[in-house]
Amino acid sequence: MKIKKAAVDIDKMELKCGNIKSACSYIETLINYGNAAQVLSTKGDVGTRIKQLITMETKLQTRYDKVVLQPSVEFSESGILGILDSIYEIEISKCTVENLPKQLWKGDSADLLITTRDSTGKQVNTKHPVKAKVRKPDASWEDISVADNRDGTHRVTVTGQLDGKYQVTVTIRDQPIPGYPVIIGLVKTIGCQGSAEGQYNYPWSVAVNKDGDIVTADRNNNRFGMTARDGKFKKILKCEQFEKPFTPRDIAISDDNTCLCLDDNNKQAQVGDGKRKPRRIAIENDKYVYVTTDSPSNLLKFESSGKFVCRVDSDRDRLNFPSGIALTDDVPCRVVVADTFNHCIKVFVQ
Repeated sequence: MKIKKAAVDIDKMELKCGNIKSACSYIETLINYGNAAQVLSTKGDVGTRIKQLITMETKLQTRYDKVVLQPSVEFSESGILGILDSIYEIEISKCTVENLPKQLWKGDSADLLITTRDSTGKQVNTKHPVKAKVRKPDASWEDISVADNRDGTHRVTVTGQLDGKYQVTVTIRDQPIPGYPVIIGLVKTIGCQGSAEGQYNYPWSVAVNKDGDIVTADRNNNRFGMTARDGKFKKILKCEQFEKPFTPRDIAISDDNTCLCLDDNNKQAQVGDGKRKPRRIAIENDKYVYVTTDSPSNLLKFESSGKFVCRVDSDRDRLNFPSGIALTDDVPCRVVVADTFNHCIKVFVQ
């Protein structure tokens, strides 16, 4: 089949070569032996023939492989000198780097697949060495080994060693494959063991609120730790109004940014939003929970499941350091709040 195609291609190329020779001979004869009138009269015909030569396709549409002997490294055992392998001319722009992970955790490895292709996009072997190197997060470059699968593909292994981005460059004939694959490594390590700001002692659970802040149940420090998206320390949240030390276990954040946490030591669930300091709590028929907060001062209503219902006080009747709360047996329920710094008692109907 390949021989027949080659014969057809040879015939086409010989025909094109004949057309070129014929045109050149005609123009040379006209210039050397023709008079001015003949040259002017054939101007249109000569121009047309020259344009046809310029636009004529002279490149082979079919790529033919080269057969080479790949020596066997185990000749003494197998007795095989090697294998005949087909080698093609490749098109750099068609080659690809695949199996690129979105994230590479520190210490883990990723196997990238490099595929060499010809001008038609077909996967083919290449006689040219495939090389690769990686730019690490500290801006240093490192050569990495490339394994040839002998089927038009190569494998490159990238290992995450530092926090940050890894940029992989693959070259063939010292020309880079288009694009610079980037793998995100371990983004950041936040904090260390201890009890100071930004430190943790057995962080047990984490959640991310709607502002992108990371809220951590810092178990053995008996508190929450809050850090910004970029890892910078923001605040420590403590709950010290209970009989036993607050011991957070699991934490979750609802769609309205309410923080819910299980307290092992006091056998209870804590509800807050990481911004307000809870002061007092009251329960209505095991169905609703009312919580007064400080900084800012508010009266908040939750379902017993922890789902936020509403803020009870309005801007017009805003509380100022609510230090006590009680519920009446009326229907509907009345919520009575000691509004300390406003020097009054406020009653809300729910």
